[in-house]
Amino acid sequence: MSEPRATFDAGAKKHLGQHFLHEKGIIGKIVQAVDPKPGDRLVEIGPGQGAITFPLLDRHGELTVIEFDRDLIAPLTDAARAHGMLTIVHRDVLQVDFTALAAGMHPDGGQIRLVGNLPYNLSSPILFHALDHAAAIRDMHFMLQKEVVDRMAAAPGSKVYGRLSVMLQAYCRVVPLFKVPPGAFRPPPLRLLIGRNRVSGWDHRGGAESGTTWTGSPSSYHRRPSPRELPSAAGSCRT
Repeated sequence: MSEPRATFDAGAKKHLGQHFLHEKGIIGKIVQAVDPKPGDRLVEIGPGQGAITFPLLDRHGELTVIEFDRDLIAPLTDAARAHGMLTIVHRDVLQVDFTALAAGMHPDGGQIRLVGNLPYNLSSPILFHALDHAAAIRDMHFMLQKEVVDRMAAAPGSKVYGRLSVMLQAYCRVVPLFKVPPGAFRPPPLRLLIGRNRVSGWDHRGGAESGTTWTGSPSSYHRRPSPRELPSAAGSCRT
């Protein structure tokens, strides 16, 4: 007698900042924005219940995900079998060496592509961590609070132009793509926006022609609003 398959019974965990995407139209637009090609090495940060994971597997056939929540490992593993080859890294993403990960996935020295719906309270650390490994990352497609994406993409002279804008644009080309309504998630967060950061021509000696999506250190600019004060956004980046 076969063992019962694991299911996504646990609800979203507030302390992990979880909001599970479910709107099929938005999911389709995200997959279209990522537009995986043969040979790409995709890495999703925080797959949750697989809303983006499984469509990416259907489209691309293989995917590596980084998931911290132990309660999601078995359901993801079981559900992925019908979609493609899923590799799960069960770790805190801030402890994952993206350079080593890319080397393992691309023995010839290729780069990885990052995708993820980043929790508000960890978006800045994750983005800074990714930037530390920018040479190993081709692009990043992230969902973030709209207020954060606005700062990332702000032009000099804008009211929201600041350290976040300067630091991000030193390495990246930030492209906001589209807004995501709260109702697309369970439970609903604040408004979201999809955007793209592209990083190209990386030079270890001092930056690149384009860049990644991230947020700045909370202590490096004016008081950071609480999540309840912010609209939400999603975006993508290229390295």
